[in-house]
Amino acid sequence: LVGITAERIIRESTTPLLVAADIPASWHRNTLLALGFDEASVFAAQKAHAMGVFSRTDVTLMHAFDAPAESHMKRAFVSPASIAEYIQGERISAGVVLRRMLEDLDLPPSGKILRRVKGSPARTIVEAAQQIDSDLIVVGTNRPNGLRRSLIGSVAADVLRDARHDVLVI
Repeated sequence: LVGITAERIIRESTTPLLVAADIPASWHRNTLLALGFDEASVFAAQKAHAMGVFSRTDVTLMHAFDAPAESHMKRAFVSPASIAEYIQGERISAGVVLRRMLEDLDLPPSGKILRRVKGSPARTIVEAAQQIDSDLIVVGTNRPNGLRRSLIGSVAADVLRDARHDVLVI
């Protein structure tokens, strides 16, 4: 219910929305910034940085990458070693793009996670947040602020529904 209500508010809002999992007791101490390689993620990171979200917290930057040809390779009976090599290549490519993106964003020094999508990107993000004991997840939506959001974006919506952490949707 909280996810559905938050989605409705986000669709109508032109400002970021913090969905709190509990009553805040202090500043967020460990933030997971989930970055896709799209304009919405860049906008969300810039906006959160400008709002001071990262000023009192450790920030871990995370990108959930996919290896889309893996299932086709398995069906074609490609060797496990070749599949592993392909996945490693995808991980390296994602790392290069993430490093360039971080340079452009000029975010404070932080930890980085490159994680292969298992199931869904949202599930991967939520599991990474649990693993690093994050108390805040920052995600972007499909539309920048200032425009009415006709849809929130499936990853952001799924993170809202599944996370047991505070979620800042920008």
